[in-house]
Amino acid sequence: MTDFLKKLFSSETFGPKLYLFNIYHILLLLIVFGGSLLFAYLTRKKSQETKKKIVDIATLIMIILYFLDFFIHPFMTGEDKLIVDKLPFHLCTGAGILIALSRLFPRQFAKFRTSFAVLGLIGGMMYLTVPTALDDEFILCYRSLQTIIYHGLLFFIGVTAISYDDIKIEYKYIYREAIVLVIMDLISIFANRAYGGIRGDNYDWFFSTGSSFGVSPYLMPFVMFAILFAQCNAIYLINFGVRKLFAKCRAKKQLAQE
Repeated sequence: MTDFLKKLFSSETFGPKLYLFNIYHILLLLIVFGGSLLFAYLTRKKSQETKKKIVDIATLIMIILYFLDFFIHPFMTGEDKLIVDKLPFHLCTGAGILIALSRLFPRQFAKFRTSFAVLGLIGGMMYLTVPTALDDEFILCYRSLQTIIYHGLLFFIGVTAISYDDIKIEYKYIYREAIVLVIMDLISIFANRAYGGIRGDNYDWFFSTGSSFGVSPYLMPFVMFAILFAQCNAIYLINFGVRKLFAKCRAKKQLAQE
């Protein structure tokens, strides 16, 4: 039984391999990003209750995938241990848990539901655009599929929650994303130092040590904050522009009918 599970969840499987911006990576981006946007558009006229269920179901699948993954790590590695890097100290893993908590306890997290969804969208989009950890991996192996589906759901949840008005994008509250980013940055700095001391070198959760990019650890937390907060602003501006465009199209259609 153990040998079967080790083989099932091994990275050595069949099918094409994923390389940065090869044809399979480009197809993946088109399917995940294009599919999410198309789905949000096609379901825009559904009832608000149905829309909420769609986001909730996607969140449930995402969080199950995240926690179930820890039970599969020993079969992936062939060793009696978990992959510590999967702990929720990266933007993507942290945002996933925060999104799930905000769906489960909407009143308690009311002020930050938008922040969690926007940051999750950004995290999923960034990872799938540059999936360096999956470079030279078989697309159909468990590790690739789990990672792609998890990050794809992060993007899908963000897109649908925004387009369904399940969360409110108001520019005067964008400072809340800044608060969440600062807290995540500080937690990652502590986690990198704490867990890095166990194995003798630093992890690079949230890329706050700078080791992944050759940047000073004193500078990198500010760089990450600036990059991510700039993307938050971009999401807000895109949302504003798209809604303006749709409003103009509807106005023209009404005038034409009159």
